[in-house]
Amino acid sequence: LGELQFKNIEMAMQLGMQDKDQEVRTTAVGLIPQLEVSKENLPSIVNPIFKNGTVREQQQLITVLGELPLEKSGDVLERLIVQAKSNRLNESVILDLIEAVEATTSETLIAQLDDIKKTGNSIDAYQETLVGGDFWQGRRVFDRNPTAQCTRCHAVGGAGGNVGPQLENIGNILSREQILESLIEPSKRLAPGYGSVALILKDGQKVNGILEEETEEELTLRTSEAEPLEIPVSRIEKRENMPSAMPAMGRLISKRELRDLIEYLANLKTTPNS
Repeated sequence: LGELQFKNIEMAMQLGMQDKDQEVRTTAVGLIPQLEVSKENLPSIVNPIFKNGTVREQQQLITVLGELPLEKSGDVLERLIVQAKSNRLNESVILDLIEAVEATTSETLIAQLDDIKKTGNSIDAYQETLVGGDFWQGRRVFDRNPTAQCTRCHAVGGAGGNVGPQLENIGNILSREQILESLIEPSKRLAPGYGSVALILKDGQKVNGILEEETEEELTLRTSEAEPLEIPVSRIEKRENMPSAMPAMGRLISKRELRDLIEYLANLKTTPNS
């Protein structure tokens, strides 16, 4: 109806926002730019969605706010920034808020993002990607994104490459924070059997090898010797992980794509009988 320029679109949108189906409600929210909503009436639409709406509806609404003229949406966006700073806004919509505010190109609003937005390539710079992603969009990033090319090295359910570890149970092995770390700083976390380490022991001895297993107490390395070498962590003076062949995803895909990818990977879990 929105695409057909239906003359009673406001009535249709109001009905849609009350529909029992989340996708219908979310689509209805996306039609707000087609309405002549005044600055004074906008909060009456926004507030109920942030009070009772789903994450998807809130994300869609924030995106819409970034598309509206600043004279209409500025005050609402500023209130959302204040809520985000005081941890009163769902963390699943923080990335959407940052993108919406940046879309306004308002220097005043963008400057207010500093407290909720970090810079650089550390995990802190990507906190807003930990939650709020879409599983199916993340699967599309994993399977088809021509820049990320995840399936060249990793497999899920037997489909994909074997250069890196298989990932069908990664959600049971790593937390979301650890998955994020693996994506943006791939050399920091090595999967057993897929990375090299260089060690300097407390007696000055230098050891290099493929990491076979790692616990809190010891590392097991595959070296040129016939048997794996087990080294207690207490003997290690310095450790250096050799650079991973995997590129840092933070430089290759958008934060939105990264958020979806984390949602997909965090939900890859096998059961004991599977």
